[in-house]
Amino acid sequence: MKLHHLGYVFNKNKKPYFDKLYKKKIVDKVQQNYIYFDYSKKLNLWIEYILPMNRSSTVYKFSLQKSKNIHHFGFYTSSIIKLTKILQKNNYLLINKFNIFVPAFGGKVKTAFFYKNEYLVELISKDD
Repeated sequence: MKLHHLGYVFNKNKKPYFDKLYKKKIVDKVQQNYIYFDYSKKLNLWIEYILPMNRSSTVYKFSLQKSKNIHHFGFYTSSIIKLTKILQKNNYLLINKFNIFVPAFGGKVKTAFFYKNEYLVELISKDD
């Protein structure tokens, strides 16, 4: 398991700024978010910027309270199944799992989100 990215949430008023800065974005209709990616060579990891599309967004309430703060830590793993078992044994709550196409991450990836003690963790894998 390796730290892969940091996810930050901004309020939707920042959308014109991100649209101008980043040519490509993901429109996540499942979670109702706009997602932008940037790679930091200095940190050697991806930065994910998440903006809610509307009040139904999975990050809408977070954007009102804690905009510009870290929303989650993303970790790359060779097996989401194995790591899911380990996290659940350590009282991490599995929130959701799904497949998504992320060009910045090489195409189709599997993700799983977990929560524990106010921390949100995302696992990413190419295969399982």
